[in-house]
Amino acid sequence: MSSLLGTVVATGHSTTVKMYAIAGQRRFAVAQVGPDFMIVTESVQLPPIAVELVAEIDGQIKRRSVYLPNGVQTGVVRTPIEAA
Repeated sequence: MSSLLGTVVATGHSTTVKMYAIAGQRRFAVAQVGPDFMIVTESVQLPPIAVELVAEIDGQIKRRSVYLPNGVQTGVVRTPIEAA
């Protein structure tokens, strides 16, 4: 998550985090984001496409545009991402 979210500082309370990706009109849940991959938690099938990764952290929204060179394949755990 560090590549999307930057540094997270502990404040002594539980943080509410939601992550998802948006491809056109489609929104799908993302469990984890690394510097060159994401893990999708839904059964999604997409061709190579640009998407927007969104992280909602305690009500604050952070966005990052990325390209999925292999698209999203059902059953593939790690989906490669590149800078858009």
